[in-house]
Amino acid sequence: MTPGTECVIRAAAPADAGAIARLAAELARHVRDPDPRLSGAYLEAQLFSAEPWAQCLVAEVRGLVAGYLTYCKQRCLYFFVRTTGTRNGAKCATVADRGACWL
Repeated sequence: MTPGTECVIRAAAPADAGAIARLAAELARHVRDPDPRLSGAYLEAQLFSAEPWAQCLVAEVRGLVAGYLTYCKQRCLYFFVRTTGTRNGAKCATVADRGACWL
């Protein structure tokens, strides 16, 4: 990050769902795992319903969502669709098994 650039950590909002879905897909590509095929509409329904299955924070830089953290009793968004193995994502997989994931 450029010196003097502020990063704000805040609770995710329904309007962030599309950006979170894109970041989850980028993480899957980076560790060479299948695309999680998450849509913004699906995440909005899951994260912001009356009984959400996960909580989410986002990192915002210059008004754009640059990262996210999910925490829940289940697995993170990216690992939610995974069933076996870790490959290159071993560190994130360990954290995801405890209910958190970051990008």
